[in-house]
Amino acid sequence: MEKKSIKFLKWSFWIICVILMFAFVSYAAFNFAQSGINENKLSTGTLILNLDDSSSEGISLSTAIPASDSDGLMTTAYTFTIKNTGTLNANYQLSLANDDDKYVSHGCSGSKMNWTNIKYSFSKDGTTQAPQLLSGPPNVFDTGILKPNETHSYALKLWIADSAGNDVMGTHFHGKIKLQGIQEGHVNYDTGE
Repeated sequence: MEKKSIKFLKWSFWIICVILMFAFVSYAAFNFAQSGINENKLSTGTLILNLDDSSSEGISLSTAIPASDSDGLMTTAYTFTIKNTGTLNANYQLSLANDDDKYVSHGCSGSKMNWTNIKYSFSKDGTTQAPQLLSGPPNVFDTGILKPNETHSYALKLWIADSAGNDVMGTHFHGKIKLQGIQEGHVNYDTGE
């Protein structure tokens, strides 16, 4: 009888040890926090931006001169497509932003062109929008909803407004296209809410 109670106590001791070990490991795993300097972003891989690099060497106005709207509309377009590869509708927003890496690599960070001197027009699936002045970074130029497997083709044209003064001489613009997507039903592209 005494042997059974010792054996029972040993087994009880080991079972309690295993339970406590799982409890401490679980507590540590769920309460782990780490600080860092990098921003974390979640990418769903639903929207794809496909740039046509054969038609241009990037979005740039470093050697352009002021032009009328009719002349601006005759410039070479920066062409690209966006596609929804997911199974749900996706809200998207297209904007133009400064390409700071290009400014640095070209050594012209101190001579950025004022966005209010730049005009643009874009066509979406063959429908051309009227020319407009850029409003400043980030300049949202299109929003919409892409259905699953849907693709939109774009052609973006930029030029210096003919109303620009001599202050544009010696300035540069280097831009990039920014595609943001959020879950359908949400409205804030920065927070996803």
